[in-house]
Amino acid sequence: MDPIVTQVVQPFQPVFSDARLVLFADDSIQRGDEEVMAYLVRCAKYAMKYKVYLASGLLVHDNQLCLSLFAPDGKAICRQPALHLAVDLRDELRVGENIEVVDTELGKLALCVDEDALSPQVARTAAMKGARILLSVQQVNPLEDTPQRIRQTAWNMAQTNGIYVIAITSKGVTVTCPANLNRARDGVLLQQTSIYPVRFGLNLERLEECRAQLPVLERINVGLAARYGKQLGGIEDA
Repeated sequence: MDPIVTQVVQPFQPVFSDARLVLFADDSIQRGDEEVMAYLVRCAKYAMKYKVYLASGLLVHDNQLCLSLFAPDGKAICRQPALHLAVDLRDELRVGENIEVVDTELGKLALCVDEDALSPQVARTAAMKGARILLSVQQVNPLEDTPQRIRQTAWNMAQTNGIYVIAITSKGVTVTCPANLNRARDGVLLQQTSIYPVRFGLNLERLEECRAQLPVLERINVGLAARYGKQLGGIEDA
């Protein structure tokens, strides 16, 4: 299996012809019914034009803070609402109930919305439901967007769950993975950067080889997933 060519670009900027997965480097929040619908239509057309899977930026839809994932045919295949909200949004918006894992041609993907990156159970549930790539977008105060925060969120999610994590915050994008996967053995595939576009490959075959080195953890996860399927939300369909 060839690596999945992935690009992070500023919203609606062109991508290389071999890109298969694209994320918008935008931690702002799209608001207003008309503005959000226009934004989603542009996302759908963009995915079709470049024939890519596209993860949107943050948006407010149906009174929820969400991320959306579009397929190369322009269809929205995942609408993931935040399961946790920042204090200043709790009186304004409502939370979702489940983390959805989408089975695509690229593998199983999940979206991590804003404050959900601070709740370890979100990434854990996604991984237990089969996700191998987690796409995380956070609106973070630049003063709090530190290397320590990245280690506590994206890096930690990758190490404890054996997955790729692509994390976009106010200061740029970081890509983390299990420490035994990359050459430096530090679990950081891409150091944080805000110079776009950014292009890299995700090797799911190599990821599975790394995960196979943790057979005990895998067996525990399978058992937990079966036992707590209802609480995880749709585990039987993962």
